[in-house]
Amino acid sequence: MPAEVEEIVAAARQAAASGIAVAQLTRADFPLPTLGPLLEQFRRNCLQGLGFQLLRGFPVDQLSRAETVAGFYGLGLYWGHARSQNAAGHVVGHVKDLGYHPDDPTVRVYQTKAAQPWHVDTCDLVALLCLKKARAGGRSAWVSSLAIYNRLLREQPDLVQELMAPFYYDRKGEVKTGEAGYFGRPVLNFYQGYLTVYYNDRMIREAQRFREVPRLTATQEEALQAVTDLANDPQLHLEWDLEPGDIQLLHNWNQLHMRTAFEDHPGFENRRHLLRLHLTHEKARPLDPAVFGPGQPGNRMGVYTDTTVHTAPLDADLAANSGHAVNVNGGNISGTLPASWWDNTEWAGPNIAIRYSLLSGAAACGAGITGGCIKAAVSKGFMQMGQFLEAPAGANYRLSLKLRAPTSAGLPVQLQLRQTGEPYIAYGQALTAAGAGWMQLEIAFAHVPSTAANAGSKNAPIFFVIVSGGPGTLFLAEPVLVALPPGTAAPVVQLAPPAGAVPRAFFCLNTNHDFDSDSAPRYVWPALDFGTWRSWDSGLVWATIQPLGRGQFDWTRMDAAVKRAVARRQQILFTLGQTPTWASSKPSEPSVYGPGRGSPPKNTSDWFAFVAAMARRYKGRIQAYEVWNEPDIQGPEGFYNGSPESLVALEAATASALAQEDPKALLLTPAMSGGNGATQLGWLGRYLKAGGGRHAHAVGWHAYVAAPEAAVNGIEAVRQLLKVHNLSHLPVWNTEGGLSLDQVGPNSRFAAGFVSRSMLVDWALGLQRSCWYAYDNTMYEGLDLLVGTDQTKPYVLNPAGKAYQQTMAWLMGARMLSVGQRTDGIWVAELALPASSAARRAWALWSPAGNKSFKVVAAWRAAYWQDASSGAMVPFEAGVDSSVIPGIVPLLIVSYFAAS
Repeated sequence: MPAEVEEIVAAARQAAASGIAVAQLTRADFPLPTLGPLLEQFRRNCLQGLGFQLLRGFPVDQLSRAETVAGFYGLGLYWGHARSQNAAGHVVGHVKDLGYHPDDPTVRVYQTKAAQPWHVDTCDLVALLCLKKARAGGRSAWVSSLAIYNRLLREQPDLVQELMAPFYYDRKGEVKTGEAGYFGRPVLNFYQGYLTVYYNDRMIREAQRFREVPRLTATQEEALQAVTDLANDPQLHLEWDLEPGDIQLLHNWNQLHMRTAFEDHPGFENRRHLLRLHLTHEKARPLDPAVFGPGQPGNRMGVYTDTTVHTAPLDADLAANSGHAVNVNGGNISGTLPASWWDNTEWAGPNIAIRYSLLSGAAACGAGITGGCIKAAVSKGFMQMGQFLEAPAGANYRLSLKLRAPTSAGLPVQLQLRQTGEPYIAYGQALTAAGAGWMQLEIAFAHVPSTAANAGSKNAPIFFVIVSGGPGTLFLAEPVLVALPPGTAAPVVQLAPPAGAVPRAFFCLNTNHDFDSDSAPRYVWPALDFGTWRSWDSGLVWATIQPLGRGQFDWTRMDAAVKRAVARRQQILFTLGQTPTWASSKPSEPSVYGPGRGSPPKNTSDWFAFVAAMARRYKGRIQAYEVWNEPDIQGPEGFYNGSPESLVALEAATASALAQEDPKALLLTPAMSGGNGATQLGWLGRYLKAGGGRHAHAVGWHAYVAAPEAAVNGIEAVRQLLKVHNLSHLPVWNTEGGLSLDQVGPNSRFAAGFVSRSMLVDWALGLQRSCWYAYDNTMYEGLDLLVGTDQTKPYVLNPAGKAYQQTMAWLMGARMLSVGQRTDGIWVAELALPASSAARRAWALWSPAGNKSFKVVAAWRAAYWQDASSGAMVPFEAGVDSSVIPGIVPLLIVSYFAAS
């Protein structure tokens, strides 16, 4: 090891072990008898010579992070005096992507992975030490500002005069009391024989956000562009890649520097990372106090507010700047969030209370976090927050962040990448229950389609969003959004489907109109086969069957519906709910179905009497009862305006009524609005904690997801929650799932693929029912033909209806042997067909990301393939290698032979 390196290692270790804070170290604490004089020569070369030095070989691989920070700061003591680089007082800065958006006015570009244009800093000398390189990009460059001046003077002298007038720069929110958010300073300034250049095109343009700042003139625009163009001239500038251990030292007042955009390696700890020093020295040039303010060489410049105290953090920190204050919802949502992060819960109304904080270091955030974290303390309601970004469309992304919640029960948390505006299409989502220790939540693969791009742009507006499922404290750290290289393999997914054959009852359907019009058969019973009918939104609820009072029932329409279902060998799932006005605990309280209907009954005995009357009348014909529909959606437009505890009482009363009148009938918990939602999972958790599920035979859940395959994570989280409450034995039913017409429009091929894939994935996940919502609906994709805004052809199946019918034909009586996603993103489900079928084996294939080629395995001895939407059968040519093109609509490859 060279003697100079040995000196650095020894001094760094001694300084780190001394107990002296890095920002308080002196040269006496960091002796470098051999290297010190050479470092001083480097300083003189920069301040009085070429203005630039490149040093190589700093021993980053031999030192801990604490030793590295102390060692780099120690070298800086031989170059000058460290100055604060931000309002937090960091004298050792961390140039690292924190996931911030570069367009946020409070963000400094060094905290992002965007290109950092030509600029100077607020110091005499700038030193950068490379700890880790980027995966791609991140090249550094410097150019002599004197060379730029000489070219301008020779070729465009009029612009020189323009650049000597003041331009206004954005302070990026880091201000002292009484200071404006901007300051004025010329780009070119002569003082005592020195030309000093102060240039940052980006901050000049960002200052235009202040109304009192004069608008840039055409001549000023031309002058700024001329500086940038000359800096970009390859004959004037030098550029290179900084390698780990390289140190770049330059004179700030006669050099401009920049770096290109970059892509990082996976993992926060593997991101491109440079340490930075801003230094001043007694031998530096004089600066015009009328331009740069008071201060003498050796004690000037830097970023200081009223509360700045020097510190040297060990890593980049979410709290690295002052962030921005949050104060909305009448003060119920308050605190501080990092720059470019925003609360998105205000829309939920007054029943929300959140306090946000920025914390630094492991002592505040918890073991394992060297940077900062966000603390969200939710005392009422839930929390939704994140970053609004723009990213290239037509690309794949990976998202992750670390989280913890100091609770043994687990706090449901959802991570989502979605469209910023309506209809808020989710491109990827993940759900978990956060516990006391730090854990990582990840979306390994999220596709943002090219159709999501803004008009005239290649970028799509996206929202990196985190949702907590209810009251509790959540800590968040190390957010990551990475664009995956083209051709990146999709994550392999392997599910374990049930061993038995798919029963007819699995195929469930919601209907909104189960009756014929008096004048014409406009609304009819579904014109396709299915196994279970769910009653919700058919107009058959407690309030319509018993509208007038105790003992007064109108069974007319219910009798007709039961008769139709029984005649077609369809089981019935009756969803209880919608309290009649006479029985409601709050008869005037608004709800989506009318006053009082969303409130629990005043007397549980009235509920018991209704359920007992139903069970007695339809014993053996209604196979299952669901306690309520989506009680997590509350308020004037909601379904339920009671507590989890009040619903538990209704579950118990229902169980008693069924035990008395129809003991074979099944009881389901109330189904949350579901999908992969943290708030829905949180509500279910509170329901189970209050004693819910103890009387139930199954758990209801609504799998409204961005893509059918996304249900995998949501159902896994539901089962984890059941395990926490010792209810793992309860099976899960998907009693509603569907597709909003806002996403695709009616009668679409996309919907055909969605319904078919939903049925395949639901069975693969072991769900005992898969209930599509609905056969006939004008807001969600129905299965009958929708023309205009009304159901005008109820007897005619649309593409989704044909796909439902075809997929049911594929699955009913079959056994699913295996199912999963391959690395090319294609899903394959192998089926053993029932003995009644002439064929013996089949494989369902689909590609959620769009059409992909698939080579048919010769051992399958495939006879033909069939599309789920059209049902058309296409034969394979015997003895010839074949391929198919699975896409968003599944296809089935059929063989008359068992697999060899």
